[in-house]
Amino acid sequence: MVAVFFGICLFCALYTIYRVVGQSSYPKKQKVRISLFFLISFLLPFLLRYKGDFSGFLYDFVCLVGYFCFIVVSLFFGLIFLRDIIWFFLSFYEKIKKKETRRFGLKNPSFLRKTNRVFFVLSAAICVYSLYAGLKTPDVKEATFISDRIEKPITVAVIGDLHLTRSSNVSKVKRIVDAVNVINPDFVVLPGDTIDDKIKFIAPHLAELKKLNAEQGVYAVAGNHEFYVGHDESKKAFETSGITYLFNEGISLKNNVYLAGIPDMKTAKYISETVDLQKAFRNANDHEFKILVSHRPSIVEQLMYQKVDFVVAGHTHGGQIFPFHIISRIMNGFLAGSYKEDGTMLYVTRGAGQWGPQMRFLAPSEISVIKILPYADEAARQSDVNGEGNSATDKVLKPTAEEVKKALAPLTQNDETIVYPVTKPQTPFVEVAQAEKEDLKQTAVLEQLKEAQEDADAEASKTEQSQQQVQEESVDAFEEAKAAISASFENTLLLKAQEDLKIERSKNKKLQIELNQLRIDFEKSQTNADKIILRQKAALKILEDEREALKQSLNEHKELLKQEQKAAKEAIANQKRLLAREQELSKQAFRLQKALLKELASLKQQLDSHKKFQAVMQEKKKLYVQVPVNNNQMPTQVMAQPTPVNSDFMYQDEQRREEKFANMEVIYHPNGQVTRQMTKTVVVEYPTHISALKSVASYTTTREEEMRTNPVVIENALRQTLNLPTSN
Repeated sequence: MVAVFFGICLFCALYTIYRVVGQSSYPKKQKVRISLFFLISFLLPFLLRYKGDFSGFLYDFVCLVGYFCFIVVSLFFGLIFLRDIIWFFLSFYEKIKKKETRRFGLKNPSFLRKTNRVFFVLSAAICVYSLYAGLKTPDVKEATFISDRIEKPITVAVIGDLHLTRSSNVSKVKRIVDAVNVINPDFVVLPGDTIDDKIKFIAPHLAELKKLNAEQGVYAVAGNHEFYVGHDESKKAFETSGITYLFNEGISLKNNVYLAGIPDMKTAKYISETVDLQKAFRNANDHEFKILVSHRPSIVEQLMYQKVDFVVAGHTHGGQIFPFHIISRIMNGFLAGSYKEDGTMLYVTRGAGQWGPQMRFLAPSEISVIKILPYADEAARQSDVNGEGNSATDKVLKPTAEEVKKALAPLTQNDETIVYPVTKPQTPFVEVAQAEKEDLKQTAVLEQLKEAQEDADAEASKTEQSQQQVQEESVDAFEEAKAAISASFENTLLLKAQEDLKIERSKNKKLQIELNQLRIDFEKSQTNADKIILRQKAALKILEDEREALKQSLNEHKELLKQEQKAAKEAIANQKRLLAREQELSKQAFRLQKALLKELASLKQQLDSHKKFQAVMQEKKKLYVQVPVNNNQMPTQVMAQPTPVNSDFMYQDEQRREEKFANMEVIYHPNGQVTRQMTKTVVVEYPTHISALKSVASYTTTREEEMRTNPVVIENALRQTLNLPTSN
């Protein structure tokens, strides 16, 4: 089991690291720190498991922070895993519909970064609230049940799953004990997992439990953690604290109640023990109300051959931290609250403590107070309320389950009420009590008649003796004596009947007073009900107004959404137009680039041909042909201005890259002049287009001057004119 849990934690850590760090642009050091944080946080429960003999404030602080970080990263993993599942199906749907969403996606870094931050903050906030819910005093939750097998109401306080450890708060245990003592229950039960550490570390906590006060005692059973710590040590600690330890045994209590307790059925094997229900109920009578205290609620599945009226259990913690509710329900079959299984009532408490992290989310801790009321008392109360019982001798009608629930509603208010049994009982306590009362009356009358007959017989025997002794008395005297005896007997019966009648009248008066009081209470409750109905009507009217306001605001939001949708559509159309314009410009730039490349290639070819020509001329050492010129004609020198080839718009603030190409041409004119011409081509590449500029410089002279002038000097002059580097 530990290996499986370790594998799950490791998988969660690696997946979280991959989704947070693996697809982000964080620096390498920051990625390492984040990865170590998630890995250590997920594996902290395994590190805190081996606590040895460490204790004190530092240990408590480390445990609190460690488990807090573990729950934060666990919730964070759950949120991002759920997000990834949703977006996986959405992306799959987009692929089927051949759509593409660039804003959202599993590989969109911006989307991942934003959602990860939101999920982490949300997880931390939930854990802060959960820490408060775990450290505060548990709430008192009442649950009411009804049975025809008890004679008087009983109250049971249940303190489940305390999990007392060295890091548990002693003041919280004290507050729990004080709350239970204020309730003043008939008896208190601890359904397991009370002790979860070595006894020497939790001695102050057990000293507080020793202060529990209950008229019929405090009882505990063994949970799985009592066996982990040590069964013998736990048993001794309970007995030292004045708590009765029930291990496959039971005890008869007042009000016709039999309480039995069994150990945890999955961990009792650690000490070679098993759950023995027959042994636990061997001293119980058939007419007693049987209560079974078990750590695991799944024991109700094994009660087929052992009739039990009520089962108190824990172990589930109500899930403790959502979404572990689902796992707890699957593993145990029950979560929290009241259940009914094959005629047996079951109550599963969420517990007053926590296991592991001192945190609770959507599963508040509770001190459970179970009230079991007699069915007969509730039936008589309902009969008097309905005006069907006017005296103690009237026949009490048995109400249905719905009527009993309705009658109990003013008593329980927000409490959880379950009528048991929900069907009509075969031997209701009221009928039995009424029958016993009639039998007692008949027995009393018969005894009175018997005593009177014995007195008459005694008087008759005395009369016979007197007749034997004095035979001279006449028959008339005997008749008078007999008449006197009969008269005295009738007077005795009459006086007895009058006394009984007075007693019955006094009882009827008391019952009439109680009936009037109940009617007054019923009228008060009806008045309160009318007030509540008026308040509810006012609340309904307020809700209707709020509903209309919400409808109006919803319509306004719809209009705003329509306008925003229209604006979004226009923005999308504008973006499409801009994209088309950018595509057209990119195509033009591409065509211009191709033309420039062609021109550069032609210029390169011209340069190569010129170099070849110069090489041939140097080899043949040809001289220029001198052409005679007129006396008035002088060698001319022409310097041309730079001429732009392409007049595209040039952005001043944009950076550019220049490439310079220069070549020299020698032109021989028919009139005998020689022109040396140098061309500089500048190619400028912008982000959106390419532009080219040409600058031309020329020098014209006669052939005689050409022969006398050094060509290098002329070339350097042309280079200086074009701002090009000169050669030596």
